[in-house]
Amino acid sequence: MKTKLKSNYIIVILIFFCSTAFAQWERTLGPNYGGVNSMAFQAPYLFAATPTGLFRTSDNGLNWKEVHGLPENTINGLAVKGNKIFAACYYSGLYVSNDFGATWEKAGTEIPVGGKTGVTPTIPYYKLYSTPNYIYCCIGGFNNRIFRSSDDGKSGQLFFLINM
Repeated sequence: MKTKLKSNYIIVILIFFCSTAFAQWERTLGPNYGGVNSMAFQAPYLFAATPTGLFRTSDNGLNWKEVHGLPENTINGLAVKGNKIFAACYYSGLYVSNDFGATWEKAGTEIPVGGKTGVTPTIPYYKLYSTPNYIYCCIGGFNNRIFRSSDDGKSGQLFFLINM
């Protein structure tokens, strides 16, 4: 009896380890509109920023819905800080939503976009990153810059500059 119990126990352990050892990535059903520039999670939604718009899913990628309300479709960066999600639009700047992307408002005007502070319109907002205290916005080009904001994007300061 002990031998049978022991062999059943070993079989269960082997099945468990074999099934987890061969876990693989699986493709979701979208978004099917180009590459994904950035992703962010704000429970219960996973957001995906693409060159053709912002999309979200609440069912682990089974169904994606386009998020409306941003001034343009090309979203290069996403970040979540508390109950806010930030979107870096290619030419329009930084936007913030407090309601899971249902509505958006301009986050501020201090971080440069377009012709302000030597950033040409062809050098757009690039990536976002957040910590508990700051939102960071990285802008690429000949003068790579990192800006940070401690007031949720209302104002920003040059944090780092690399002259190429």
